[in-house]
Amino acid sequence: MEKIAKAPSPEKPVESGKERPRGKANKIGAATRYDFEGGVLTPYGGLLPLAALLEKLEFLPLLGEKLTVKRQPASLSNGQFVMGTVLMFYLGFGRLHHVRYVRDDEMVQEVLGSEGPLPVQSTFWRFLASLHLHNEEQLMGVNREMVRRVWEAGQLRLERVHVDTDSTVNAVYGEQMGGRKAYHPGKKGKKSVQPLLSFVAETGECLRGKLHNGYTPTGEQMAEHITAALRSVPAWVREVWPVPMRGFIAKRWWKRLRD
Repeated sequence: MEKIAKAPSPEKPVESGKERPRGKANKIGAATRYDFEGGVLTPYGGLLPLAALLEKLEFLPLLGEKLTVKRQPASLSNGQFVMGTVLMFYLGFGRLHHVRYVRDDEMVQEVLGSEGPLPVQSTFWRFLASLHLHNEEQLMGVNREMVRRVWEAGQLRLERVHVDTDSTVNAVYGEQMGGRKAYHPGKKGKKSVQPLLSFVAETGECLRGKLHNGYTPTGEQMAEHITAALRSVPAWVREVWPVPMRGFIAKRWWKRLRD
């Protein structure tokens, strides 16, 4: 009887406890494909237009000029740490430990100007822990300057804008600073914080963001936040109108601001 030969296995199975060898990612070049269709950016084509934009706007030198942090890590500069955190948000990551998925990616390293793999999660965590209250205003100054540069680069000359200011609620887990048991319709009785955010309705840009504690902000606190947000509006804007907000508290915020 003739034996039937078995088809050869297409790929040798990986032994238990071992990882498959990783291929090297392509660096950014003229042949790199990209588009503007996706909702979140991919670590390949999606980062190319973003890297070109940030380089044209000189985002990294601006961070080095504005941000002053005493702790100087050896792996990356302070500006590179901030830019790396921004890139992870663009890639759709919501937690610091997600850096493990791109720390060996040569495309991300090329964008950041890193000479090797990105630092591990604990290094990013220690950098964020080293920031102080004065760094908040420095980062807001970076945001104001970036808004101005984007409008100038796009030749955007709006004379009237609408500012949308509102608060949201985020649950916290553990004993995080500022967490309070307050209004949270989805998780009643859970500690939370209430970030305050102001946006330009015409462009969708965030003028200012502030992490408020879990208590409902007062009229004075909202007026202070909106006043600071209006300083980020480019100087050539002549009129700023509030987006209509619902509720008695919302109306009282703008009344105190006008007064």
